[in-house]
Amino acid sequence: ACDERDATAPSPAGLASLDAVLRLRVGETARITGTAISVTFQQVAEDSRCPTSVVCVWEGNGRAVLRLEGGPAPLEEGLNTSFEPRNASYGGHVIELVALQPYPETPDPIPESRYRAALRVRGLEARLRIAFLEKIPRLADRYFGSRLTSDMADRAHAIHGVHRTVIGAIGDE
Repeated sequence: ACDERDATAPSPAGLASLDAVLRLRVGETARITGTAISVTFQQVAEDSRCPTSVVCVWEGNGRAVLRLEGGPAPLEEGLNTSFEPRNASYGGHVIELVALQPYPETPDPIPESRYRAALRVRGLEARLRIAFLEKIPRLADRYFGSRLTSDMADRAHAIHGVHRTVIGAIGDE
């Protein structure tokens, strides 16, 4: 898991690039360059994250509600810091909640005006990579051991064909 307290520098609100981290205040909207997608940080629906001044049994969760537009139909999606979903697929892209800031220091509620959602929007290729990387740890060692080394090497080298197919289907991003 990423450390929410160290999200990368923000991009200007209003316009954001693919793969860059953008930070939005509640009520702010950013349009993603090169796409028709716009993302609005609507509200913080939950913030039960463990404050830094408290010892907790579990880490808690923060949930940011986003409105996504410019794809097939507008979508309202809640993304979490600790639970699934942490990202949403929309219009051939993946929108990921990188961090919800500020991180609570005391048990006192944080005013909504202080919240920032750090988000990253990635293209379809990123979505395929994420799915692949999520499945690899679930494969047992015996799966890899049951395959010939030459077969595994051939499959690893053939992955560029998938990349070429995806780029050909959606156009070079």
